Amino acid sequence: MADFTVVAEGVISREEERNCFMPVITPIGDGTTWLCCQHVGESLGANDSFVEVLRSTTQGLSWEHFGATGQGIGASAQDGWGYRGPQIHELESGGRLMMKAGRFQNADQMFDPDTEVLALSEIIVYFSDTGGATWEGPTPVPMPSELPPSRYTWNGAGKMMEIEGRWFMGFETWKPEGYEGDPDQKSGGVFSSDPTDPGSWTDMTVLADDSPQGKRKPPHRWHQGWERPYRLRAERLWWDAMHSKLPNGDGDVVAMFWTHLYGTSDDDVNHVALSTSGGKEWSKPAPTNLQGQVCAPIPLADGSLAAIYNFRKGPPEEHGVHVALCANDPSYQHFAVESELVLFDAGKEATLGDPDHENFLAE
Repeated sequence: MADFTVVAEGVISREEERNCFMPVITPIGDGTTWLCCQHVGESLGANDSFVEVLRSTTQGLSWEHFGATGQGIGASAQDGWGYRGPQIHELESGGRLMMKAGRFQNADQMFDPDTEVLALSEIIVYFSDTGGATWEGPTPVPMPSELPPSRYTWNGAGKMMEIEGRWFMGFETWKPEGYEGDPDQKSGGVFSSDPTDPGSWTDMTVLADDSPQGKRKPPHRWHQGWERPYRLRAERLWWDAMHSKLPNGDGDVVAMFWTHLYGTSDDDVNHVALSTSGGKEWSKPAPTNLQGQVCAPIPLADGSLAAIYNFRKGPPEEHGVHVALCANDPSYQHFAVESELVLFDAGKEATLGDPDHENFLAE
């Protein structure tokens, strides 16, 4: 069984009067150059947020600003959007790069905890043919026809992946301004055979759904006119799904969810779902023994699965980022939490506070 050891550590980005969020690192070309993209703003969901790129030629030991900085890539302080959550993907080795990000229309607050309305959000893409030095975009990705904009708004979740010749992009839904009913929260994905065409992301699947309408019909995939997927319990919300391909070469995929109890400040345990069809159909989400929020699965070569997750059990001074290992369990439900490694101790290294509303987005 694999063992965890921290072999190096350091700071990617730290500057006075700059708050940086959600960095994602992507090795490109032969792996000697790494790009990191992140968003910068007054706070995590601030209206002034913009995207920037950093580069390392020392495999992460040191970093430099690269490409557009300052007001960010493809944005300005007056364009009416706050940009967040970028990820860079190499569409071909040593060739064209694609960056996926999200943006929220500027509003007094990104989320209104009283009406549960989320500001208008879009998934956007940029492209670079200069190794990340310059970027074209942003261009919005249209929502699939199964998600009418009067009922849904969406934003990205997890990472893009190439699976059996097609690209997969995860998303999650909520309710937009002007919709007065209850939110219909879904964790899903869209596929494209040509990711350079933003309008090609039209083939949609659902991983998990809070909607209490009937039972699933095989093959567990939702299309217009089909019965919606069955929810495990009405109050569960499936947030921040993180996806990874399993290394068996069969197109199998694993996804892990931050599972929240709707209308409360409480989280359920992290859940896991599996696909043996290249992400087209998914198993019913199953509980793990991890009590966390955002949780990223990392398949290892020996068949085990590591999970890096935001630990939020017990008093705040014990919170942090942990990594745990699951071995000899093909369901990936049981992790060796007794021997997990603490990567970040929030009690020692962070300032913690309490939300004034009991729901996920207010937190």
